[in-house]
Amino acid sequence: MEIEFGDGLTLVLGKNGVGKTNLLEAIHYLGTLRSFRRAKEKDMVSFGEEFFEVKGKTDGLEIKVLWMAGKKNIELDGKRIKKVEDAFGKLLTVAFTSHDLFLIDGPPQERRRFFDMLLSKIDISYLSDLIAYRKVLKQRNALLSREEIKEEEMNIWDEQLIPLGERIVQKRRELLKDFREKVKNFFEVLSGKKLEIIYNPTFDPDKGMRGELLARREAERIYHTTLTGPHRDNYIFLVDGKDAKKFSSLGERRALAFALRLSEAETIREKRDEYPVLLLDEVIGELDRTRVYNTLKLVLSYPQTFLATAREEVLSTEGVNVIRIDTEDGTPVIERSY
Repeated sequence: MEIEFGDGLTLVLGKNGVGKTNLLEAIHYLGTLRSFRRAKEKDMVSFGEEFFEVKGKTDGLEIKVLWMAGKKNIELDGKRIKKVEDAFGKLLTVAFTSHDLFLIDGPPQERRRFFDMLLSKIDISYLSDLIAYRKVLKQRNALLSREEIKEEEMNIWDEQLIPLGERIVQKRRELLKDFREKVKNFFEVLSGKKLEIIYNPTFDPDKGMRGELLARREAERIYHTTLTGPHRDNYIFLVDGKDAKKFSSLGERRALAFALRLSEAETIREKRDEYPVLLLDEVIGELDRTRVYNTLKLVLSYPQTFLATAREEVLSTEGVNVIRIDTEDGTPVIERSY
């Protein structure tokens, strides 16, 4: 399928199961090289097929990704890209989906993943550090899994892990200085309640990673894994002073997830001096209508936004592009009206 999109707001209308989310996911994949549904690439291939290919063209760039047999072939303007970080974030996107509830309800890695993705979009050196850190961590954990561990080998991996871990934690702290206020303001508009974000690293950033790493050396030998570092950090959201994961209502958690994504979009716009493409997948019906429509004024100010919904009443909005998706013998059929 080939389709050209217009500027401004594009409504993607259709019944459940016709492929609205797939369309938004394809756009998001070109920017992040991963699914916003946490799907593995092998599960993104159509039934009966052996590969998938997604290609997108913007004003100044063409991106193509071909996935086959576990390998990803990435091209920018026809040139093969070997490193994922060289293609990541060339198309800036922010996706609002029902899966965002995992940011509040899910385990700590969901919250780390959110902040890591945002930092990677605004600072490519952060993504490089993160990839390098994970590679060193994997080697260090492999060493800890052995029955006999030589101290000099452990020191070699420590010397590589420590500077990477300290830079990652420092950049996470710096991001939160401005990001906290954005989320707090959006959340108060959406819910009328107060929010606080607490970042809990596994070591004191002012003292460094080395001391805590050495202090847990014996425990690491017992558990065969690295217990200190940014891979074990956590973020806690407090709504009116209480842990949102344990005590917030479903409506409050949805409002918080939406506030996080709005703040992500605004942070990208400020730090990269570029508007991201906004992708909203069936989120409007999940939020308080009066509050969310006030907040959508910000969303509608972005140069390009996609809103996927099955609700026909959204069509009352004037001056928008409309894409209707239906199925014919199982094949998506698209009708455009711009």
